[in-house]
Amino acid sequence: MIKAITAHTFEIDDTDRAVSDICTQLDIGRSLYAHSVGIMSCSSEFVETGVVKAIAEALPFEVIGCTTVGTAVSSALGELMLGLIVLTGTDIIFSAGVSASLTDDQDAPLAAAYRRARDRLPGEPALMIAFTPMMKQVTGEMLVETLTKINPALPIFGAQAVDYIDITEFSKSYTLFNGEFFQDVLSFVLIYGDLHPSFFVASVSNMHIQRQKAVVTKSEGNCVMEVNGMPLLTYLEKLGMLGLHMGTGLSFPFMVDYHDGTEPVPRAIYSVHPEGYVIFSGRVPVGATVAVGEMDYPDVLHTARETLTKVTKQKKTCVLLFSCLIRYIVLGADTTAEMEQVRSILDSDKEKSYQFFYSGGEICPVYGEKGKLVNRFHNCSFIVCAL
Repeated sequence: MIKAITAHTFEIDDTDRAVSDICTQLDIGRSLYAHSVGIMSCSSEFVETGVVKAIAEALPFEVIGCTTVGTAVSSALGELMLGLIVLTGTDIIFSAGVSASLTDDQDAPLAAAYRRARDRLPGEPALMIAFTPMMKQVTGEMLVETLTKINPALPIFGAQAVDYIDITEFSKSYTLFNGEFFQDVLSFVLIYGDLHPSFFVASVSNMHIQRQKAVVTKSEGNCVMEVNGMPLLTYLEKLGMLGLHMGTGLSFPFMVDYHDGTEPVPRAIYSVHPEGYVIFSGRVPVGATVAVGEMDYPDVLHTARETLTKVTKQKKTCVLLFSCLIRYIVLGADTTAEMEQVRSILDSDKEKSYQFFYSGGEICPVYGEKGKLVNRFHNCSFIVCAL
């Protein structure tokens, strides 16, 4: 059995009051089962004033998470709010972990961290929830692929840290582990037990995706040189979309079809090399097809609402929801609209406890051929894990 309890605080400066807010709402002495773990989301100010550390030290279980630009938990939301969801169970066991620095090497630190956490469990975990750092030299997709190699059978759900103070350099984006904060490590929890998570992913409605598709004919990793035998920028010019490379491409994700039986995945443009090569947020291999999509305010809310409707039909009580920073940006001045939609739909179901927040990239398995789960790093997406 697993259940979730949520708590929140708007107190950034007074650590004692923030701790009191969280502990009072959780009612720890009466609400927890034998095993618990906390997932925290907040803006970077809560980290720098010591509130994150104070709360983590006051709780009798491990706490992981990351910074964000907006968060919501059952019955509360805000851009300057700290949210916490506690997963707790009798026969569900949690083992949290944190890697060493991922700056120079990813394989060894992630393998070692996974092994330490796995060794504390009585058997193979059923799910990993992971929070990745925002690093220019190490993409979220690289980390997901490395984790998948460590345990190919393990589904991974999670998010990439962001911050709103420096939204271009992300200099205050932190992963969190037991009150400490980092810019170059991954924090995670392995969950063991009779767990059957359901996953949902939504990005851009089909009506907002161009029917014209191009085949990637030259690429390396996440760098695309040519499609249809021509430079990608030439192709964009033919579509009348050359302005994408001038920094206006945030709301124009490219839908990439890997032709592996899974649904196409949106990839955002990170940058353009002087040679005209386009750097995407994830791998775009030769042979994949790409189609330009477009995100706007109505479609952000539409795709979220469609997904939330599916979630309400699930007979599950714990819901984790992460949405891309790009979706937040597309909302313009109405920055809390998606969070408010989450609250209006999920708060009506008193059986469900939830946590929602924004991320720099989303980690969610997708369903491939014969229903096989394939771990994937997403952009521009709204993802859900229901437990």
